[in-house]
Amino acid sequence: MNYATAELSTGTVNAYAAFLVICGVVLLVVAGTGFGGQSVAARVINTVVGLGFAGYGVYLLVFLKPGGAVWIFYYVFVVPVVLVISAFRTRAASKQARDAAAMRDASPYPQQPGASPYPQQPYSQQYPQQQYPQQSYPPPQGTPYPPQNADPTH
Repeated sequence: MNYATAELSTGTVNAYAAFLVICGVVLLVVAGTGFGGQSVAARVINTVVGLGFAGYGVYLLVFLKPGGAVWIFYYVFVVPVVLVISAFRTRAASKQARDAAAMRDASPYPQQPGASPYPQQPYSQQYPQQQYPQQSYPPPQGTPYPPQNADPTH
């Protein structure tokens, strides 16, 4: 099996290894601080990928002999970028959820903890009767039924 090989300068290998270490440390910091309220699974993924990157970078910087074989994959730098973007999205979502909960729980009136937001009236309280002005009714119109002097035989 033939692999494409290229002679890389020591500076290129050292720069690649330094970027691996930097990305690994960034991922370890994001995982260690729980940046953005990440889940345990996301923190474990960040830790494993961060240890892999930092470990391989340190191996290349410390233990690689001149002229040794190095596998360089530039697209691996997409993984830390995606994980850090995911951490920022999680942070934004958790902040938005916190703000929404704060707005939902906000009240325009200060209250004691555990107090009901609605005023309670005792059941035995009597409400005062309203006083209405005295009204006089007009006398009835016409004659009353049956007429008082009427003869029923008629």
